[in-house]
Amino acid sequence: MYTNTRSPSFIHPKGFSLIEAAIVLGIIGLVVAGIWIASAAVQDNLKMANTLRGMELISSRATALFTRDTIDNTPGANTTSGLNVTTTAIAAGIIPADWLKNSAIYDPYGHSITIIISSVLSTYTDPYRVVVKMTGVTTSQCRRLVMQIPYHILKYIYASGTATIYGTLPIDPEGGICSTNNQDMSFAFFMVKNN
Repeated sequence: MYTNTRSPSFIHPKGFSLIEAAIVLGIIGLVVAGIWIASAAVQDNLKMANTLRGMELISSRATALFTRDTIDNTPGANTTSGLNVTTTAIAAGIIPADWLKNSAIYDPYGHSITIIISSVLSTYTDPYRVVVKMTGVTTSQCRRLVMQIPYHILKYIYASGTATIYGTLPIDPEGGICSTNNQDMSFAFFMVKNN
């Protein structure tokens, strides 16, 4: 009689078949993609939190630095468009250090930031304000900023794409202010009252 002397491993080779390997690689790919998407969301949430924190910091420091008396005695600040004081703000150290790049201000998203002071705005009985202007804000960033910015320090929001000042707070982000992509947005903050 014939006896099979071959080892069982020769009859049933060890390892994965091509189909089994493809399935395993597909599952690994799905896991990596899920982690990638989750980390992108975490990074975006971190950028938004840092942007909001930085804007609060700038507004509190700027309104303390640029008092009403300072604005009244500064040529150019008593106009509707206001006076660009970005260089002064940088020199005074009121900007978060991680927002400074090559003598300019950029938020965590990379938007260029301008600081403006003004004492003329006919629609408000108290026209004194410090404005943080951001360039190139996307629609989704606009919606998140409008929904999350602390309204107790904010006077109004202006979006270049809408040509409307939104002074009734809180603002509905779906109501038109965030309708334009890559627009300039200005956030005006209350001034500190002089004693």
